[in-house]
Amino acid sequence: MKLAMAFVFIVVAATLAAQQPLPAGGGSTNWDPAAAAEYLDSRMDLWFAKGTMLKTGDTKTACVSCHAGLAYALARPVLRHVMHAATPSAQEARLIDDTTRRVETYATHQVLYDFNERRQIESRGTEAVLNAVILTSADRAKHLSEPDPATKKALARL
Repeated sequence: MKLAMAFVFIVVAATLAAQQPLPAGGGSTNWDPAAAAEYLDSRMDLWFAKGTMLKTGDTKTACVSCHAGLAYALARPVLRHVMHAATPSAQEARLIDDTTRRVETYATHQVLYDFNERRQIESRGTEAVLNAVILTSADRAKHLSEPDPATKKALARL
């Protein structure tokens, strides 16, 4: 859990740093936000295709993944803002939809680690954190005045 929290702080710090203007006469001007967005979207496509699939309601969703989905959920809206794009990418929309479906089917969906009771509890706890972070980040990017109903459920579960 400490490693996961450290990772979250690093991603948030990097996100905030990316929003700061470059100092006059310093820094590289070769950074391409569109190329960065394309790269992140391609990595999410790969994760959706090859990640661990979990039963979610009547369908399956890819495991959110601490190292793929969480970083994407925090970084991609910032890139969208930098590029002045109002609409979430297809990958962002899918991640939010999959996360919402996981929240809505919480009582019956398959957990990642289900081979003993302790691991099931850990899986549910980890997923509660990830779901809350992903959905609150999405709500923030949409400038909502209050959390979406799925976000409220995720926060209540957390």
